[in-house]
Amino acid sequence: HRKGKSMVIKTTTRQTIFLPVVGLVDVDELKPNDLVGVNSDSYLVLDKLPAEYDSRVKCMEVDEKPTDQYSDIGGLDKEIQELIEA
Repeated sequence: HRKGKSMVIKTTTRQTIFLPVVGLVDVDELKPNDLVGVNSDSYLVLDKLPAEYDSRVKCMEVDEKPTDQYSDIGGLDKEIQELIEA
């Protein structure tokens, strides 16, 4: 089973996205309601943004930091293995 950090973000359009792979920012430095810059295709977190930011910057905010592990959820072993092999 895979272990690692994850987070849930909300987009500027209020879409909720679970990220099993956080990105380039240390997840321990993030807390709920922080603003983060992400890759628009993969939602990989690229940077933590300051509380006040240029409104032209598209951003996401950290919604929550789940404590669940893949082993807690289960049922996706085949899909996880396919992702590992890809």
